Amino acid sequence: MNILILGSGAWGTSLAQVFAKNKNKVTLWSYEKEVSLQINKIHMNKKYLNNIKLSKNILSTNLPLNPKDFDFIFYVSPAQHLVSVLKQSLSSNKIGNIVICSKGIDIKRGTVISDVLIKHFKQNNIHVLSGPSFAREVALGKPAALSLGSKVKSNKLEKIFKGTNIRIYLSKEYKAIQLLGAIKNSYAIGSGIIEGLSLGENARAAYLTRVIQELRFLLKTFKYKDTFVESLAGIGDLILTCSSMQSRNFKLGFTLGKGGKAINYIKKNININEGYFTAMAVTKNKKINLNKLPILNSLIKVIKGSSAENEMKKLLARPFKKELF
Repeated sequence: MNILILGSGAWGTSLAQVFAKNKNKVTLWSYEKEVSLQINKIHMNKKYLNNIKLSKNILSTNLPLNPKDFDFIFYVSPAQHLVSVLKQSLSSNKIGNIVICSKGIDIKRGTVISDVLIKHFKQNNIHVLSGPSFAREVALGKPAALSLGSKVKSNKLEKIFKGTNIRIYLSKEYKAIQLLGAIKNSYAIGSGIIEGLSLGENARAAYLTRVIQELRFLLKTFKYKDTFVESLAGIGDLILTCSSMQSRNFKLGFTLGKGGKAINYIKKNININEGYFTAMAVTKNKKINLNKLPILNSLIKVIKGSSAENEMKKLLARPFKKELF
């Protein structure tokens, strides 16, 4: 098949590697010309996925492409740049099958980015791929399992993953997948804060347990199935990104726990910390009642500059409550 991947960061490059090894023709669009030239010349992406030799079946470009030339388009650039990247990378607004692989929420409206696609590109044939997946491990051929959501079943899309190291689990809950994939990045910042404050493993276990309850509440808020929190896109991704310094959002939280400032960390790092932008975005969505989400509410305050230690103390001092919502 002919596959286009929009975004040459670590995850986009890793997906390109997976699909190219499976004898597909893969085009990797890059915003950065120097990255594109490097991939074509030496078959490496030193900036985002260093020390991994890429398949020669991957062709990279930073020029606009005709979406009609591709069976599927995988969007793997930052969620906040969705509209600008699609307009810059594609020569037409008539997009066919698109697979959202970015984990973020629209910063302007606080909505999942499939809503942005529908509004700006009249796109309804949308698929979403999300779950526990550190890019380097996937690129090295190590196994991963992900949630693939869509309103319509696509045997053609499923075929792309057959014979690869990515196992997919199907669902129609494509909006829930997006919400969970985005918001877990913000909660990963909290897990990093726990590490930065040296609060211990007991605190992390309690934190993750209560986060799951907040995720259930969020799913109910948007009238999604709250049991979907148990999916790969939910608990699966949450466990991974909340337990490792490989997670860029965990690293940001660690810095905040040590007294650093979020905005300073963001400016110094080349990788986008979607958890930061997602935390800012949820405040724009009028459906979300942060008073019912004490952990997320405290995280947002810390990201905006409040003391991580003080917010932790406030959470622990709250009145006791029943264990479930």
